[in-house]
Amino acid sequence: MTKRKTNNGVQSPSGVVNDDGSLTLRGKRITVPGVCLEEVIGRGANGIVVKGRHRLLSKPLAVKFWVSLRRHNSRDKMAQGLAEVQKLFETEHYHAVVRIRDCGEVEGVFYSVMDHFPGQTLDAWLKDLPPLGLRRLVAIRLVDDVCAHSHLGIYHGDLHTRNLLVDTRAASLLNGREPRFGIIDFGTSLFSGKGASQTRHWRVFTETLDQLLKPFELRNLSPTPFPATASPRSIRSWYQTSLIAMRHVLIRLGADWLIDPEATHDFHKQKWAIRDLMLSELFPASRQVLEAARELVDHGAVILSQEWLGPGSVWWPRPGASATIDELDEREIGWATSRTDKAWWLRRS
Repeated sequence: MTKRKTNNGVQSPSGVVNDDGSLTLRGKRITVPGVCLEEVIGRGANGIVVKGRHRLLSKPLAVKFWVSLRRHNSRDKMAQGLAEVQKLFETEHYHAVVRIRDCGEVEGVFYSVMDHFPGQTLDAWLKDLPPLGLRRLVAIRLVDDVCAHSHLGIYHGDLHTRNLLVDTRAASLLNGREPRFGIIDFGTSLFSGKGASQTRHWRVFTETLDQLLKPFELRNLSPTPFPATASPRSIRSWYQTSLIAMRHVLIRLGADWLIDPEATHDFHKQKWAIRDLMLSELFPASRQVLEAARELVDHGAVILSQEWLGPGSVWWPRPGASATIDELDEREIGWATSRTDKAWWLRRS
């Protein structure tokens, strides 16, 4: 985003942050109670996001203002904002969702105050070309959390790569290796209907996972079509099947370092006479999936090296391995999420 200094503060295409911590937006001077606004850091179809700081606690915050930035957008931004904030409150126990702190209305503009997530968008992170194994770990956690939300009837609806933030700071890495992520900007079904919103939710989320796992596509790793009308539990299982198949085919094609120590022990214990038979027994994959993966390798889209795929340690934890689980709204989720996984409690601002 291009910014330039003016006499009033920092200029952005959507407003001016003034030296007194207020915001001038379309001729209106807006002051958020208790927050000193500092810099416009994002803009989208529904409004702008401004980085700020609590005036007494100095805690970094982000404030979203709902305004129409597109022509012919006559939707009720107050209603949209309230609906999104309600979704955020319903997911407040999940550490992967950026926490909402307050909301209100000033000068006819609805706003919400959230924790400031220290990181970049998933879209920006992917441009740094992180190893596939690291991207797969993020995908595994994303699947668990997003399916857990949907299990409780909460659908993001617009989870593209710019609505996911990634924190790669060394002090905040999960298990010392994988970046934390933050989910923002929940979509609403106020104007499209619940059914259409859920359909879009899974379509956009699957497209995002494909971007994360590129050049692999989930539909080419699963033996069955995406179960769009199934339960979130079954949908999660479909994603898991694809993520497991990815590891299996890479091992079958020669990435031996992706084999975990337990399976390596089985290699030596059983003394297989034929290596291919051993691999096919321990790491099953359909011929179609193997051929598709081999084509990616042959064309240079997938590189069988530790630099490109990442070390074996980031591949050994298998999708589906779950920690102790709790109950949410009297319904047991049945898998580990950022609410049940203790590693998320170590998050630092």
